Amino acid sequence: MFEGSLPSNISILTLDYNQFGNEGLFNLMNYIKTCKSLKYLSLAYCNIDEKGVNYLDKFLSSTTTLETLILQGNPLKNAGMSELISILYNNSSIEEINLNNVLFGNDPEGVVSNFANLMASNQTLIVYHIKFNFVTDQGKLFLILDFEVIFKSLKESCTHICQFSIDEKINKALFDEYFKMMKGRKRPKKKVKGKGKGKGK
Repeated sequence: MFEGSLPSNISILTLDYNQFGNEGLFNLMNYIKTCKSLKYLSLAYCNIDEKGVNYLDKFLSSTTTLETLILQGNPLKNAGMSELISILYNNSSIEEINLNNVLFGNDPEGVVSNFANLMASNQTLIVYHIKFNFVTDQGKLFLILDFEVIFKSLKESCTHICQFSIDEKINKALFDEYFKMMKGRKRPKKKVKGKGKGKGK
């Protein structure tokens, strides 16, 4: 599916709804491994599961350009999320991540707490999307994640996070407090490279 290497000037790569799965992800990572210009990578609904997440490790741990990563709709589940969290600890370029509908949360292994720790430690990652993570392996519906853990981090140790998208199907009082808090946060403007302070007369 992927041959050669990605052209050096590509900055946006969108492969949504291509059902290439884990094998395709492995090939894709080999395809883009030498790319030094990629800023936006979207792999929504590509049938990547918990066994494929480790293929992202080498690229995400070494890239210095990737700013947006979209994994929406891939069944990563709790095991895949745990792997991804470990990988993102070593990334210092991604500013926005979309993890909507990846089937994680409500687990006894502490993936939500690990996720909250990542939020606090990775100061570069400032925009999160984690909607629609309701379904467990048994297909039952639960309250989304343990939002009290997430909210505590957002309030106390994650003031750098300027956007955090989550479902409204949580305790209304808690959601209202969360919404009020996040409403006042703004995404910082990027510094333009090469423009220093002017010299005074």
